[in-house]
Amino acid sequence: MENPHRQLIETICNDVLPNMVRIFESKKMDSVLDQDQYVRLLEENVERANKSLKMLPVEEQGQYRVMIDQAYAINIDRLRKQHPVLQTVTAHPIPSEKKFN
Repeated sequence: MENPHRQLIETICNDVLPNMVRIFESKKMDSVLDQDQYVRLLEENVERANKSLKMLPVEEQGQYRVMIDQAYAINIDRLRKQHPVLQTVTAHPIPSEKKFN
């Protein structure tokens, strides 16, 4: 029987994270979840995978750590590419102190 921690890591990296991004891209859950919530869910799944990583033999941890890091980077980039974070740019300088008469 295969190690359940190995299976969990592979499932999160190969199935869960990409499917979460696909759901976000499809906009089917727009009324329920915003981008920040998707990011938080992605990070929670990566944390779960990292907890399982500690349960693997030391010689396998490096390989699976790379798998988790790559899956996170690829999927978080896809998620953020859809809706880049808007930068606030001031049109004119805002005085730091107002003097009232």
